[in-house]
Amino acid sequence: MNGRLSFGGAILALLCVIAWSAAPAGGAFENAAGESIDLVISLDTSGTMRKLIESTRVKIWEIINDLAQAEPTPRLRVAILTYGNQAGSRADGWVRVETDLTGDLDLVSERLFALESRGANEYVGRVIKTALERLDWSKSENALKLLFIAGNESADQDPDVDFREMSEAAREQDILLSAIFCGRPDHADAVSWREMATLADGQFVAIDHNVPAAVVPTRFDRDLSELGALMNETYIPIGKEGKARNKSLARQDKNALGLGPAVAATRAITKASPFYAPEWDLVNSLDADRIDLAVIEDHQLPRSMRGMTTEERLLFVNDMREIRAELRRRIAELSVDRRRAVSDRMAAFGAEDARSFDQVVRRTIREKARKRGFHFPED
Repeated sequence: MNGRLSFGGAILALLCVIAWSAAPAGGAFENAAGESIDLVISLDTSGTMRKLIESTRVKIWEIINDLAQAEPTPRLRVAILTYGNQAGSRADGWVRVETDLTGDLDLVSERLFALESRGANEYVGRVIKTALERLDWSKSENALKLLFIAGNESADQDPDVDFREMSEAAREQDILLSAIFCGRPDHADAVSWREMATLADGQFVAIDHNVPAAVVPTRFDRDLSELGALMNETYIPIGKEGKARNKSLARQDKNALGLGPAVAATRAITKASPFYAPEWDLVNSLDADRIDLAVIEDHQLPRSMRGMTTEERLLFVNDMREIRAELRRRIAELSVDRRRAVSDRMAAFGAEDARSFDQVVRRTIREKARKRGFHFPED
């Protein structure tokens, strides 16, 4: 038991060192309780789209954090599809399901960082068909199902699958398709993307995908990143799969930090939100009644917990739960400060990011979410 108490005490001591303040108790994220939102991002990963991939890596956490502000908090799942890349198969029209709709946000990040841009066959019709037929969309009639497709060539290249037919099928299945053309809106290839959006009763937007994603640093980034790292110490991996996923968590932290402190900060905010609840973690599994603490085998637990009685296990888990809740509370407070600082800085410099990939996605999600009964703080 001394190990348990010293471990928890060490984390709390570190919290006191990291910019601890007498901030009000408010600001913590609420538990997820709203309807499902299925978010599918389909990226053209052919040879000319490296900047689009980079922007998605940088901004994926901000997109997710924007959704976390919705009330009631939705149940979010994300899927990544890619096309136009030789890593895919000819039989699938060079389309790859990098990940099905999932709440495992580390997996989403893992697959994004594994992407490479190469190839040239961009079969948009096959992308829509794959999304409709192979993804595990929510069965709820009230779910918000969003499909974003981004590319810079004509949508009419697929020799076997007509994007027009597939666009109409998406509309019939209540999947809201957004066609994001990476280029000038008056380009000849944009015509087919406009047609796709019209047939799907969706949205057409043209963006400049070669402009680097705008990253705004703030004085809160370091504290947020360090608090996010402390969160890792509260996860208790179950079994071999849990151990592997726990290692992935650390890798994705490293990937985010490699893009800069501001990106690491936005990932930390995601980790403190209701969207981040890994199933391999013992605390989350107990909270969701997926596991019985009394019967789990000793070898499935970390070495630090082996040999504990059921009562000792429960005390250890409760310690981690309480420490995590305090970390989440503090991150949520700092996230409000960071969001205000970013907004002020953007306004002061007159920064215009309205045609960036992430802004298009965020605006569209908010617009569609409001129509399904979700609300945002500024509403």
